[in-house]
Amino acid sequence: MSLILAMGLVGCNSNKADKHSEQVEASDPHAGHNHSAEDGHNHGAESGDPHAGHNHGPVGEKSSKEGEAEDGVIELSPADAQFLGVKSTAVKPGEFNDVIHVSGMVEMSPSAMVMASATSSGVVKFNKNVVPGATVSKGQVLATVSGRGMQGGDGVENAWVAYEAARKELERLRPLHADGIVSTREFNAAEAEYNRAKAAYSGAQSGSKVIAQASGIISDILVADGSFVDAGTPVFTIADGKQIVLRADVPARELSRVNTIKGSNIKFAGIDGVFSLDQLHGKRVSNAAATMKGGYLPVYFTIDNPGNLVGGMYADVYLVSATRNGVISVPVEALTEQQGVKLLFVQLDEDCYKKIPVTTGNSDGRMVEIIKGVNPGDRVVTEGAVFVKMAESKGAVPEGHSHSH
Repeated sequence: MSLILAMGLVGCNSNKADKHSEQVEASDPHAGHNHSAEDGHNHGAESGDPHAGHNHGPVGEKSSKEGEAEDGVIELSPADAQFLGVKSTAVKPGEFNDVIHVSGMVEMSPSAMVMASATSSGVVKFNKNVVPGATVSKGQVLATVSGRGMQGGDGVENAWVAYEAARKELERLRPLHADGIVSTREFNAAEAEYNRAKAAYSGAQSGSKVIAQASGIISDILVADGSFVDAGTPVFTIADGKQIVLRADVPARELSRVNTIKGSNIKFAGIDGVFSLDQLHGKRVSNAAATMKGGYLPVYFTIDNPGNLVGGMYADVYLVSATRNGVISVPVEALTEQQGVKLLFVQLDEDCYKKIPVTTGNSDGRMVEIIKGVNPGDRVVTEGAVFVKMAESKGAVPEGHSHSH
């Protein structure tokens, strides 16, 4: 009997099934016999057999099922664990940063904003595919402006006419002035008129072009297609997108901790992964003297755009504060949840796992503090926890056992 109990404590390693069956056959007179409810035998109630109430199949019989074993222990063979990417790590106390978890938003850097403006008055006509979010190159024509048909005519066309007239007049007077026929005063007046006309002339015979002054993304269109604009009216806002601003809104209750902020981890909405401030070559650009807005203190960071961030995008911001020692922490992905209870899976041996309810503390977006539930040295599943949870939900039993009572 003691031998059977010892084997029950060995574990749920399915590779031990043959040895387990041999031990049962050597010590249990009922080994190899299937006992159903009709047999009238119940070994657990009278003999203390830990397998009481279970039917034992033939000695050494293999089962292809894996899953939850006795006492909530979950079976997953080493081969399957490797195939599914299940990995465990022995946890130990270490450093952990306190975190202020706040919401944030991506804003375009003012220094990275460039206006594309009309250079003449008239009706603006957008070129094809010029829409918010479109990528443009420096020098690209975004729209044209024409004053034809309007009172006073096309200003560009008028400027061209005046320029041509002044140019021709200057060319006419040049040889006459050289021969002394035209006075210097008259020649200088013609030359000044030419320079004025040249300055007013845009280089086109009619209309004008709205040109991108920098490469980037069209973040705003400031006028409607077909509307009238005056010379100098901003038509498009172009963001170069290389460097952007992250605004983190710190609630008033956390103001005393603002000066302890020394970094940040950021999870952008719709983008996989958590980025550190160092990864994005970011730095803080505001201080605690900034003005409160709606009960929040905005803290600003400049960061490099990895290429898929746009203005107005929301973010979860984990502001890294003071460092504490002696804290057990695990990757956020190691945690699962069941009926509101947070769980970790602890590996007992090479193919045995058990779910453990835990109490969590702070999270920096990558790691989460474990206050209660695991001890130093416990091997916690840090990758592939979802597959261990799936193995549990299969409801399979250890090899050679059938839960027919």
